[in-house]
Amino acid sequence: MTSAFFTNDAECFSRDTENQLAVESLDEIWNEHRLSECVNWINEHQFEKVCLQFPDELIPFSIAIIAQLKNNSSAQLSILGDTSYGSCCVDEIASSHVSANAIIHFGHACLSKVTRLPVHYVFSNFKLDAEKLRQSFHNYFANVSDEIVIFYSTGLFYHLDDIKSALASYTNISYAELAIDERPDNLCWKLPKTDVSNVTCVWIGDDNQTFFNLSLTVNAKQWILCDRHNYELKIVQSPLATNWMRRRNFFVEKCKDAQSIGIVVGTLTADGYLNAVNRVQKLARDRGIRTYLLSVGKINPAKLANFMEIDCFVFVGCPENSIYNSRDFYKPLLSVFEAELALNFAWREQYPNFYAVDFTDILPDGKHYRAAEKQSNTNGENDYDVSLVSGRIRPMKITDNDETNQNNSTEIERKHNQLMNTNSSSAFNNRSWTGLDPSLGQHEPVKVTKGRSGIAIKYTENEHE
Repeated sequence: MTSAFFTNDAECFSRDTENQLAVESLDEIWNEHRLSECVNWINEHQFEKVCLQFPDELIPFSIAIIAQLKNNSSAQLSILGDTSYGSCCVDEIASSHVSANAIIHFGHACLSKVTRLPVHYVFSNFKLDAEKLRQSFHNYFANVSDEIVIFYSTGLFYHLDDIKSALASYTNISYAELAIDERPDNLCWKLPKTDVSNVTCVWIGDDNQTFFNLSLTVNAKQWILCDRHNYELKIVQSPLATNWMRRRNFFVEKCKDAQSIGIVVGTLTADGYLNAVNRVQKLARDRGIRTYLLSVGKINPAKLANFMEIDCFVFVGCPENSIYNSRDFYKPLLSVFEAELALNFAWREQYPNFYAVDFTDILPDGKHYRAAEKQSNTNGENDYDVSLVSGRIRPMKITDNDETNQNNSTEIERKHNQLMNTNSSSAFNNRSWTGLDPSLGQHEPVKVTKGRSGIAIKYTENEHE
């Protein structure tokens, strides 16, 4: 158990920083065209302070880029690294520390809509072998009249015209477009048609989290991955039919059993994040579940392990994260959509045959929104159900009690008029360690002695002198 929370001190000093470069050279992210675009954007809007946001793998190129921009623009420029949450998200919080007027975001972006500052995106510029792409499609799709929808990595955004030229012989092909300055249809995409259930969708890029989210949320006839390195095409199974989805359904059932839920905020800039937090709080309150609001920056198992009294966590943040694939968390970590399935009685009949990774989809005006329903049966037949995890009877009808609510507890009506009084806050008071007790004025003064030394992960005890 200890090794899950602590790392050997020697390893902390000796290990190298992870640096898996998706971009191998400066010309794959920066050239004269990108320079001209950025300078024109800054000058057109007369921005005085501009932040340049780089993911970790692009930091080595940041000095060369900012030097060229300073030579061509009078704006005050700053480099943002070590972003507050995910590198694909625009970090308005860090930019506010220098009172920036705008942000230029470099590299891959999730294109989540931000609320405060204007943003200009500079995507990576991966190499494209148009002839290999054309030949691979010709070998795989013998019939040029097959209906196909193309999706592509942001690193191939600047090669979209080349991709269209290479596949021009296909008469029934269409292309999804990145919704940079408009409202998307799905995630960050504007779809060429609303229904693609009978269409073959092809992703040109890497087998990464972006593609996983697409194949999870876009209900296509079949998904085909075209690797951008070797241009081989292969069919990819939908995540809805894998063990990943079964594990997510299990966490939904665990959330239904929860007495307390921690809402982990993973963004402070994405449009609608506060609405998502409020919705989860309301749904939990309607079921008599206590909620706690947490903001811990980039989350990891060790951070959330500090809240062992919380039964499960709900993450409100960027869709493009891999935390839902992790098995290292000690308590279930759910998306907003999964919390909606667990807490909203409108979904109680059966699990849907789709999934939503974007929390805006379940908000009002979202495509998967359902008005919250309370259990309204008055004959007592459906005031409870049975947990599929524990096999215990689970209350579904909530009785409000003003006196009980004043004590931070909830009175829940059970079968045969049995009442269960729960108090989530008392769990924190019963911890074996509750913090430092100064006991001011209760002890005699003592001589100052030399304490421990070293790093926080492993102190060295010094003998008292």
